[in-house]
Amino acid sequence: MDLGNGPTTFIPEPPLNFQLIHQDKRFSYKRQIKALAESKKVREIGKLLKDVANQRNLLLYANQQGYPAEVKVEDKFFPAYQKRVLTLLRTYLMIEPYKGDQFFVQDASDAFLAMLEKQKLDDLHDEF
Repeated sequence: MDLGNGPTTFIPEPPLNFQLIHQDKRFSYKRQIKALAESKKVREIGKLLKDVANQRNLLLYANQQGYPAEVKVEDKFFPAYQKRVLTLLRTYLMIEPYKGDQFFVQDASDAFLAMLEKQKLDDLHDEF
């Protein structure tokens, strides 16, 4: 990052112990989420997450009639899930060894819950 005096490197210890703040408010990541949703041609991210979870559940769990016979699975389904699981594992390994608070983890969790409209937070920035 260039702070005006040339490039500066920040190395947080623990690795996710940093905060992104603009005008005394935490980032909501609305801009990034909106760009991602538009790139995937999705209008409502919450509905997309429910649909993806439902498809996963159809593959994993049987109901009273047995396993579903007709579940449409695209070729990219399993590699995408593999990538997600490995990302979650890497994230877990950056969080778990450190017992103290890691601000970025809490901020990202709060922004995710606000995006799903599960939590209303007034200290999240409307644009960032």
